[in-house]
Amino acid sequence: MPKAHRSRLSGLLLALGLACWLPRCGGAESDDLFGSGGSGGSSAGGPDAGVGGAGTGNGSGSGGSAGTTPGSGGGAGGDPSGGAAGAGGSTGGAAGSAGVAGSPSGLECGDRTACGDSCVDLTTNSAHCGECDRVCPLDASCADSTCVCPEGREFCAEQCVNLQTSAEHCGGCDRACPLLATCVGGACACPDERELCGDVCADTETDVAHCGACDRACPEGASCEDATCVCPADTTVCSDACVDLQTSYAHCGACDASCINNQICVEGACACPEGHTDCDGTCADLETDKNHCAGCGMACAGNKICDGGVCVCPPGHMDCGGTCADLATDAEHCGMCDNACLGNQLCIDSECGCSEGEVLCEQTCVDLDSDPKNCGGCGQQCQPGLLCSQGQCLRSPCDKICNDPEAVPLSDEGFRADPLGTTSHCLEVKGYAPTETDRRIVCWEFAAGRTLRVNGENAPCQPDDGHPLGEPRAGGYCIQVGPGGAEFAGILLPVR
Repeated sequence: MPKAHRSRLSGLLLALGLACWLPRCGGAESDDLFGSGGSGGSSAGGPDAGVGGAGTGNGSGSGGSAGTTPGSGGGAGGDPSGGAAGAGGSTGGAAGSAGVAGSPSGLECGDRTACGDSCVDLTTNSAHCGECDRVCPLDASCADSTCVCPEGREFCAEQCVNLQTSAEHCGGCDRACPLLATCVGGACACPDERELCGDVCADTETDVAHCGACDRACPEGASCEDATCVCPADTTVCSDACVDLQTSYAHCGACDASCINNQICVEGACACPEGHTDCDGTCADLETDKNHCAGCGMACAGNKICDGGVCVCPPGHMDCGGTCADLATDAEHCGMCDNACLGNQLCIDSECGCSEGEVLCEQTCVDLDSDPKNCGGCGQQCQPGLLCSQGQCLRSPCDKICNDPEAVPLSDEGFRADPLGTTSHCLEVKGYAPTETDRRIVCWEFAAGRTLRVNGENAPCQPDDGHPLGEPRAGGYCIQVGPGGAEFAGILLPVR
């Protein structure tokens, strides 16, 4: 092609390019690498003013500007991150629409993931392995979204380590060797002059906790010298302790040579303490010891004590012929020596008498409520076969209360009578003395004013736990049930 023709063609192409770049092309600005937003409508005015064009490209487009006259507003911002909305027309044009939304970074990554300003493959990228910013150790790679260490190394504490040589991970993750130790072949090894004892490298020649061997501790106060426990001067190792054989009660003169009784160790020999005398192996205070009063083997008689080397009666007692007596309570020396109380009387405040609830009948204290020889009064004796109960001579629990009582049999539960029907009953229970529960009476279905009496006294009808019973009458209980109530009423004296 002639040179002139080529020049004219180049100029034409340049002009066409500039023309399309200028804002005249469609009333819109061209996009750069990131695409700015469309500009406002054309300035022609009039009711049909143009709409600002949309920005294009990968950047964040700004919103279209406003139309200058009534008409449509500015155009949309560029894709993908979205531009701002166009401003309203100066004489009433509507605002431009918002830009189209895009990715946060403005990147289109396809089957990859945007991490910062880069598109990465999370399955293989060692700076973003499995997720953004998850960095693998320096000598590791990323495979299938997992950090993988080189052969011979393991992933421990976010680093690749050799379990055969790592002192922090020796033979396994987080298995640290003691101070001074190294890891050899996956096992902790101490320096030549030390031995691995638990979690320390110990010098068994000098370590008091591992003297001569692991866990062989020296006694308190001792040192370890040449793998042997050495106690301080003037002390000896006895039973894992440093002891002074000159003063130790348990090791007097030699290990395990213990002093006896109340002896002490003096200069390696068992001896009595100051103020005591050796009485056949017992250290006795001859001033106070009642078995060695004033001399070995000189024991005080009776209940006397040794005071100042002399056998005397204790305070509040009187010496009555060699016996120390409390004249206020001693029935053999009541009020004075040799004044003995008669019968079974007691010495109460230095006077002979009976205890509460008893009376004196012919110099003998008796209970008039239960004594068959003095039933209800001195000398009132019950006939053979009768019992004295509550001051009365009785044949049975219901004697003098009701005639022909019904005997209540003993069952597994206790003494039970049911059903009682609606008639009255006089029931007699003998030998009721439970050991697994308290004495009580349980009743049920007592209605319509039905009454209950026990040993002649009114008693309430109580189910469940029942009503407690007092002392028996002539060895048992007489139970009177009034008429009325329900057919299935009953009573029970439980044994458990």
